[in-house]
Amino acid sequence: MGREANPSILHIDGLEIELSSDLSHLSEKLSKKALIEFCRLVEMAQENPHSAFDDVLSFKTRHPHLPEADNLLTYLHLIKKEVALAEKLIEESYAKHPNYLFAQINYADQSLRKKQYHKVKEIFPYFDLQKLFPKRKKFHVSEYRGFMTLFSHYFLEQNQLEMAMIYYKNAHLADSSHPSVVLLEKKIRKKKFSHFLTGKIFLKKCRQVLARIS
Repeated sequence: MGREANPSILHIDGLEIELSSDLSHLSEKLSKKALIEFCRLVEMAQENPHSAFDDVLSFKTRHPHLPEADNLLTYLHLIKKEVALAEKLIEESYAKHPNYLFAQINYADQSLRKKQYHKVKEIFPYFDLQKLFPKRKKFHVSEYRGFMTLFSHYFLEQNQLEMAMIYYKNAHLADSSHPSVVLLEKKIRKKKFSHFLTGKIFLKKCRQVLARIS
């Protein structure tokens, strides 16, 4: 693992994790003018999400088949705590773009929060990016981080702490200061402490039983 020659690329488990915010791939989908507008909206959404909302909504209306616009608007709905609208858009986006990684992550995360574990497995038959996308070696840090935090939470829900730690460590390697990773770390620490207490209680009960029969 490391950045090696290119400081904007992180190497983790044979994958290249791109750290820079490059939206040039959208030039195949958007006109130059529209691409410049979308890049500006992404910056606005990060700096002042509430003021960016109307402009992003307008852009999505004019570009209804662009999954990146769906993803950006979903983020803004969540910032505004419009959960029902965000969930509706997540479902619609996944239905329209089932092969778009962010649509997959968003819908799987929503399914996980609703305890619909079978849907997570339907969306991701493999819990491994290399198996899911054998022709891809490069992922943006937001894609990689989102995938790793998703499955760390998934395994926490299944009480598989060791597996959750594997995915958490990868997310931490890629983007340790991101709020989603920091929140995940707190959740894991809480789960570890819970396991520790459970172990101590079980040991105490065993000793009590042994004391009664000895």
